[in-house]
Amino acid sequence: MINKVFRIGKIKISVHTLVMLLFFVFFVTKELRAFRKTSVEGGIWNYIQLLFVLIGVILIFVNFSLFVKSAPFWFLLTYSFLAMLNSLLFVQWKLSSVFDYILLPYALCIFVIAASDAYYNNFDEGWLLLFAFYTMTGIYVINMVIVGSFSTGTGATTDVYYILGLLPVAMVQTRIYKIIPLTTCSIAVVLSGKRTGIIIMVIMLLGYFIHNIISSRKIKTQFFYLMGLVIVVAGFVLIFNFINNEFNQKLSMRMMRIWNEQDSSGRFTRWNMILSAMSSAGLRGWVIGHGNNGVFSALGGHAHNDFLEVLYDFGLIPFLCYIGFWISSFVELVKMFRSKYVYVSYYFMGLIFSLGLAFFSFFINDPSYVTSGMLCLGYFLFDYKSVIGLSTPGKASVLNTAGLVRVKT
Repeated sequence: MINKVFRIGKIKISVHTLVMLLFFVFFVTKELRAFRKTSVEGGIWNYIQLLFVLIGVILIFVNFSLFVKSAPFWFLLTYSFLAMLNSLLFVQWKLSSVFDYILLPYALCIFVIAASDAYYNNFDEGWLLLFAFYTMTGIYVINMVIVGSFSTGTGATTDVYYILGLLPVAMVQTRIYKIIPLTTCSIAVVLSGKRTGIIIMVIMLLGYFIHNIISSRKIKTQFFYLMGLVIVVAGFVLIFNFINNEFNQKLSMRMMRIWNEQDSSGRFTRWNMILSAMSSAGLRGWVIGHGNNGVFSALGGHAHNDFLEVLYDFGLIPFLCYIGFWISSFVELVKMFRSKYVYVSYYFMGLIFSLGLAFFSFFINDPSYVTSGMLCLGYFLFDYKSVIGLSTPGKASVLNTAGLVRVKT
């Protein structure tokens, strides 16, 4: 299905291109909305999200054989099914509640779309997601800089996570000078003032360069990545200091106080409240939870920890399935390391981003930043699957002494 081509007059267009255009419109309109300062709910992205769910469900049935042996898929599918089942009793039959309920399998559907596209296409040769990455970054940086100094009133500063989450794919789709997406993303993340984002960015950078230094057998290549690490770290520090001095004078102070209980953006308080609520919850609370958006309704916002929110909202078994998804995803990472998969460092970066948000912000509990994260995980997991399969429509792969290397066709 993902490779199906339509003819409109003399023009040919594939389902793949249409889906990538949907992602482009979704990302760009969401980033524009971030700085619109409007209280009006809804937008074209809501309809696109519903389309993604529909496309994902169709692809599960069409490409089911592709997912049969994928542990992350099965954990994510089971989690999504049980979350919907356990929340059914709590659904309020009004438009917003039904909409949120329908989007419960959103993360699964994005994962499936990316997986199908990666398996049947050379996603590293794409350009629409790369274009979306730079368009979003331009919109974000320009709007932040126009104000002249940092202010949360500028707009939804957290929407920098769409950019950060898409960074691994942008780096893969950038043929040369990968320093460009790294630099532009770093500027956007530091401008955002989001401490979680800055820490995740730093860990992603370190993970990328350190892995390439360790895994490289040639001294020349190791030296190249070592120098790259030094230059990137130095550049990041310069960007941080410049923005701290000229744009956001409180950034450095806030970074140093990140683990202070009174300066944790309310995370510790929320976590303690949820733990306290679960400790006194009855059997029903542990089995089926408190319904979709249960934490949001109780606290007026997300828990800023996926695991606690999943446990409170959907109960123990979906919670264990969610943990299983992450464990199985890291098992796949180990397999990639051992097989010397060419994009393992980018998959590692995607895991760092996704798990970082899952622990300290929100990821699967909101159909927003999970779009970027699940695109990355789905793409790299099933591109790897296509490589080790050694037989994929549209691409060919070989296994040599240097590890798994894709040969373009």
